[in-house]
Amino acid sequence: MKKSMLLIICMILIFTIMLSACKPSEQSLMATDAINTAQAIIIEQTAKAKIIEDFTQTAAAMPATNTPILTNTEAAAVEAATSTKQPVAQQATSGDAAQFVEETVPDGTTFAPGVSFTKTWRLKNTGTYTWTSDYQVIFLRGDAMNSPATQALGSSVSPGTTVVISLNLKAPEADGTYEGYWMLRNPSGRSFGTGGNNFPISTVIKVSSNVTTTTTVTPTTTTTVTPTNFVFAVTDITIISHIPANGQPCGQELNFETQANITANGSGIVKYRWQNYDGNVSDTVTASFSSAGTQTSTTQNTGVAATTDIGSSGWVAIEILSPNNIRKQYDWTYQCTPP
Repeated sequence: MKKSMLLIICMILIFTIMLSACKPSEQSLMATDAINTAQAIIIEQTAKAKIIEDFTQTAAAMPATNTPILTNTEAAAVEAATSTKQPVAQQATSGDAAQFVEETVPDGTTFAPGVSFTKTWRLKNTGTYTWTSDYQVIFLRGDAMNSPATQALGSSVSPGTTVVISLNLKAPEADGTYEGYWMLRNPSGRSFGTGGNNFPISTVIKVSSNVTTTTTVTPTTTTTVTPTNFVFAVTDITIISHIPANGQPCGQELNFETQANITANGSGIVKYRWQNYDGNVSDTVTASFSSAGTQTSTTQNTGVAATTDIGSSGWVAIEILSPNNIRKQYDWTYQCTPP
């Protein structure tokens, strides 16, 4: 605005000088033109200033917004979250991938307040990495329902095979609808879920005071309700090997027992076999579970002590053949006494 006024003043001075050199009649005409021109410039500049002032006041009066600028990854996560009822999870590491196969306790199952139940999922390893026993199931969000923050996978799952994951949960005390979400986590600390969008595994239950889940028959007997679509599976194996103390003469055979504690999540038939480091494989053994619990299997192992003071080593393993495939190995070493 200051520049515009300076320009007008300069133009008036120039016209004044020009007028002094003209005839009186010409001076009158030029003076009139100069005045009209100056007035036009003043009107135009005043209008522009008014527009700028109004725009500035309007902008200042508008509320400030903090709309975030999304990265490509965040934008894709928002799109996935709004297109599915399940929450978006952290992107999985290359090589780690899972596929949902089946589950127990369908979404919407109703429990009485405080009732304990077991939720089971069967997942398939569709990645290129083997899930070792160091992989974990971790609670992600929602209602934990008394689940641990982390739970070891407990077995080795090769690409292309399936694993059964069971969590012991407890219905909340208040009536309502509850949702819980969990994911897998590799030893590097990266989490991943199922499918292309890495969806968490989940459960959705209803709690109602009008529902009775367990009926007491006698003081020591209860009726167990098996959820629809229940998946019977071996959920854990522990191995205990009773290898002799070091010190036997080198060259002698080592005879010892190895025990395996097999835990299943319900009633069903388990088939398994023993394997030894020397290539021996037992016949298929069958174990019948009348309910969820643990059974012990024992095998006799024979190893040859080394002929030097280095000692000897070997391993023994148990492989679950059905209803799901799990293999657990125990590595042993022995220090013999040279002759």
